[in-house]
Amino acid sequence: LANSELAKMIKEASQRGVRVNFILGEPAKYPKFHYSSYYGAKSILDAGGKVWIHQSGNSPLHYKTILVDGNLVEVGSANLNFRSYHLSKEVCLVIEDKASAEKIKATLQGILENSREMASHEAHSYRNPRYFLGWLLMQLGG
Repeated sequence: LANSELAKMIKEASQRGVRVNFILGEPAKYPKFHYSSYYGAKSILDAGGKVWIHQSGNSPLHYKTILVDGNLVEVGSANLNFRSYHLSKEVCLVIEDKASAEKIKATLQGILENSREMASHEAHSYRNPRYFLGWLLMQLGG
């Protein structure tokens, strides 16, 4: 997440009182996923969002979900990279149904309850050449 437009949207939402949470799974299936995801953590925190680390064990955390006001849910396949937004054909499903939103909210709450919040100094530690290279490679090849 080094996309300035996305960082701007996170900042604007946070300033309006919207809770913006990103949950990263650990361990990642492949190191390239770890490097590219964790590189963006500092941008999220700087914009007013929160980053959580979920110890996902044997099953990688692979949710791409947005929950809005407990009634609207977006579930999609796009990663937060150039390839997903400009080169790939991705799918997104928007559900406006309180019962469905409640089920997804409960799942997300369970994940958050079993996650730790990433501190600013940790996010800063991922801004190094190895993580940058991983992020850069995943922008087109992720």
